[in-house]
Amino acid sequence: MNDNKENINVVPTENPQTQSLNNVNSDVNSTVSNTGDTNQQNVGQIPQAVSTVAPEPQVVTTPSPVLPEQNQTQPQNNKPEKKEGIFKYILAFIFLIAFTGFVIFIPEISKFVKSKMNQNNGEKTTENLIERGTLICQKDKSTDETDFKYLLKYTFDNKKLLTSNYETTVETLDADFLKQKTEECSFIMEASKEIKGIETTCNNKNGILKINEEYTNQDIDRTNLTAYTEAGGTYPEFEYEQNIYEIQTTLVKQGYDCKVSSIQE
Repeated sequence: MNDNKENINVVPTENPQTQSLNNVNSDVNSTVSNTGDTNQQNVGQIPQAVSTVAPEPQVVTTPSPVLPEQNQTQPQNNKPEKKEGIFKYILAFIFLIAFTGFVIFIPEISKFVKSKMNQNNGEKTTENLIERGTLICQKDKSTDETDFKYLLKYTFDNKKLLTSNYETTVETLDADFLKQKTEECSFIMEASKEIKGIETTCNNKNGILKINEEYTNQDIDRTNLTAYTEAGGTYPEFEYEQNIYEIQTTLVKQGYDCKVSSIQE
């Protein structure tokens, strides 16, 4: 009975999941095989390191836009600074010139101020001015060996000049100079005898010479003073009946110290 049966071969049918798994395994094996071949080809070569660090992102700075108002304002701020700097230099230059001029003209300024002060004092005391009296002025001058003293006296009435007296004192250690001045005084004294209104005397005592010149201003003949002044006499500077306070102002400007005193009747 068995012999009559035909041999039937049963071919097992693969499950779909099993077939898919087999395909995957086949792909893996193929990949491994390729990798092995590749590794054999790269034997002896130094593998290059692959950096896994991500590059830093570049920061792009975008310039901020300039507004039209800023463009307009900037030049306006610069211009005043330039003008202010130039103005400082000009001001400094003007100040330097003014200071230099002030230093140069200090003597003239001082005289002008003194004259104004004298005028103001005169205006304030006009009502209290002395009408009749004596104006006395004096000044000293010295050298290495000689001292000169000048004493001037003026009598006046109704503020008008009447007479003048010039007294010059010479005190020196130089005997030759003292002798010379004594001889000159003798010449002056002789010359004064020829001129009306002038009388001169000389006194040399203990090495001190005093020259005294008396002027009656009303009687002086001014057309005949040449010989007197050439001999060394003092020319009478002020006129008869000249205002005594004008005389005082003039002498103060010449460096004299002056004082007015009244004459009691």
